[in-house]
Amino acid sequence: MNVSVTRGEIQSTPADAIIVNLFDGVTHPGGATGAANRALGGLIAEVIAAGDFRGKLGETLTLYPRGQIPAQRVIVVGLGKAADFSLEGVREASGAAIKQARKLGAARVAT
Repeated sequence: MNVSVTRGEIQSTPADAIIVNLFDGVTHPGGATGAANRALGGLIAEVIAAGDFRGKLGETLTLYPRGQIPAQRVIVVGLGKAADFSLEGVREASGAAIKQARKLGAARVAT
């Protein structure tokens, strides 16, 4: 595995997949997830409002931007409840997101 670090806006990153995250119970995404949500015309918030994604620890959701952003896929990973967040939670959420990216055949992933 090769790792490189590049600064930029997640929603502008050309990659096979971008990974953003969400705490359980959050209904209005902020940070990088909010930026991706805005670039996708509110799609992440729509999925949350429909009850199809909650942000449970390790839960993943794959969205297909259809040209709205350079990335081919957006993977949203749940971080669990903010009050319970820990290094173990980071490990579990990261592992779930990368596992999903691999399953989809993504060679270039950004987060």
